[in-house]
Amino acid sequence: MLEIGVVSTHLHLLVHSEPLADLVKMVGRMKGVTSRVAKRDSICPISWADGYDIETVSPGDEMKIRHYLRAQPFRHPTEAIPGWQGDEYAMDETT
Repeated sequence: MLEIGVVSTHLHLLVHSEPLADLVKMVGRMKGVTSRVAKRDSICPISWADGYDIETVSPGDEMKIRHYLRAQPFRHPTEAIPGWQGDEYAMDETT
């Protein structure tokens, strides 16, 4: 995992994978593990959607994608997680 952008309603991940990686299995495991850990540790209730979207991005666009992910709390202020302000650099980029 290279970067994560998260708000209370959704998240975005930037991951690097091998060309033949089983991304369906990876997403399934991530959903399962995070749900179990959140429940076990009473972190917060997690309700995963049935689906997900996977897109490929060019390595040349990596920094642009990272900035987009870091700015999620500022793009969706009503869905921002209380107490988490996101990345200061992202705030500078979106203001």
